[in-house]
Amino acid sequence: MKASKDTLESLSDLTAITTLGDLRRVIAQTCLALARKEISANDVTAMAKAVDAVSASLMAEIALAKTRHELRGAGAELGKTVQFGQTLIGSDSQ
Repeated sequence: MKASKDTLESLSDLTAITTLGDLRRVIAQTCLALARKEISANDVTAMAKAVDAVSASLMAEIALAKTRHELRGAGAELGKTVQFGQTLIGSDSQ
């Protein structure tokens, strides 16, 4: 495998970031670019903030999917009102 001249060349085949694998590749190449002094620490900081936002969004999607899964069986019962307003206060056996 031929070594890349720079980070831009190594990512030239990437037309869009569509998977987490693509994102990891860009992050790894960014770290390499910093080591090669192709970009500044400020560039990496800005990218880290963007990656953090993507991570938070992904975690929210995972939490939502887990909640949907947990409520799938019980969720059907949430819309039903059974004996609404008929709860007894006290005892009938007096």
